[in-house]
Amino acid sequence: MCNWARAVDETTPVTRYPEGVSPFGVMDMCGNVWEWCLTTWDADGEGPRLLRGGSWSSDSLLSLRVTNRYAHDPNTRLNPGDRNHATVGFRPVWLPLSGW
Repeated sequence: MCNWARAVDETTPVTRYPEGVSPFGVMDMCGNVWEWCLTTWDADGEGPRLLRGGSWSSDSLLSLRVTNRYAHDPNTRLNPGDRNHATVGFRPVWLPLSGW
């Protein structure tokens, strides 16, 4: 139902696991890549940002839980040549403005 534990050993298209779709029609909510969140680790809004959802390289089911969180400094650059670091992404969200 999701890409984790190096099942594919790289990222996959969002549509790869249709049986994992949420009741709201959202796909790939766990596995594939960790998702950057606007929320910070600390309640005061300082410090590292949260990552959630696990990735294709996660080896524990616990990392796939929505309650699991991982702190990562957004100023840290990942080496684009190292595919083991190709585990972080973000989810664009489109919300139509009412009256348009």
